[in-house]
Amino acid sequence: MLAKGSHGRGIYARRQAARSCRSGDKVIAACSRAVSSFANKEAKRRSRHQDGGGGWQRDPG
Repeated sequence: MLAKGSHGRGIYARRQAARSCRSGDKVIAACSRAVSSFANKEAKRRSRHQDGGGGWQRDPG
């Protein structure tokens, strides 16, 4: 059993997406969308972490 938390959920979601990708051409679009949205969330979380928890909207100055 995977540990609860965003990391475990992300790995599970990625595995699920990969499996559905293999199952047919129809789901490839949905699969790529899921993977890209996951990567997007990861990038946002990382930038927020580097920001010191100030949120992902930064001041341009």
